[in-house]
Amino acid sequence: PFIVELDRRAKEVKDDPAVNIIDEHGRVHMAHMDIHYGYSINGVAALHTEILKTSELKAFYELYPEKFNNKTNGITFRRWLMHANPSLASYLDGLLGHGYHHDASELEKLLDYKNDKELKSWLEKTKQHNKRKLQRHIAKTQGVHVNPESIFD
Repeated sequence: PFIVELDRRAKEVKDDPAVNIIDEHGRVHMAHMDIHYGYSINGVAALHTEILKTSELKAFYELYPEKFNNKTNGITFRRWLMHANPSLASYLDGLLGHGYHHDASELEKLLDYKNDKELKSWLEKTKQHNKRKLQRHIAKTQGVHVNPESIFD
């Protein structure tokens, strides 16, 4: 089978149980195959990438250091905030100005409002409004009725 040939070729590079595609019990390790024959292995945060390089995939990093890189995951605040949550963006524009549109560190100014009851009340009302809006959308498009008090992730 083709997988045996891939394993044979990988073992020509390094015959080590830590990186073999087919282990001593005949089990196929797809992730090992991906690393041998793929072009990029990325961690999802700088710390995660370091753990991969120094611990979890150390044997592979020693073979293919050029393949390892970091791609930090997470939201892009511009998309989440300005496009998906325009009412919050508008509120923040009035509170902070527009600087945060291009410099996320400007959002640190929100710390000045950490005890502001009016802001917290507005945020809670807006969150509940958006959850009900999502509830209606799910019901309309999926035919499923969800509890708007649920946590949506």
